Amino acid sequence: MFPVDFDGLVAGSPALDFNNLQSWRANFFPITGPATSSRFISKSSWTTLIHDEVLNQCDGLDGVIDGIIEDPSLCSFRPEALLCRKDNFTNCLTSTQVEMVREIFSPLYGEDGNLLYPAMQPGSEILAAENLYAGKPFSYSESWFK
Repeated sequence: MFPVDFDGLVAGSPALDFNNLQSWRANFFPITGPATSSRFISKSSWTTLIHDEVLNQCDGLDGVIDGIIEDPSLCSFRPEALLCRKDNFTNCLTSTQVEMVREIFSPLYGEDGNLLYPAMQPGSEILAAENLYAGKPFSYSESWFK
């Protein structure tokens, strides 16, 4: 419709890097462990306790408290804010769980120091809790954990 507005096309990599996305997905079960593990965090804790703290720490970074994290890359989420204290053992995380959350929100590097997978971004926990942090192996990699 506007031929004088465009003089070329920039095309990058394919829209879906299937192999790396599958291995990235399989990476979460070793981090979260099974639902019976001491590290495991329930979906309800991810979607309420952890998400509420993510919003508490990151929502206002854009100058507006509106329940939206404008740019998750600006958020340096500190899960230790959820650590259980001597006087509080409810609505909090154990030190093992805090480390697991920190691991999920940190990039994964290979032995050679090269980035293998980016970190999950703060704010993604509501959708990720359903499948990525569900305490079960990814269906394509399940046979590895039997």
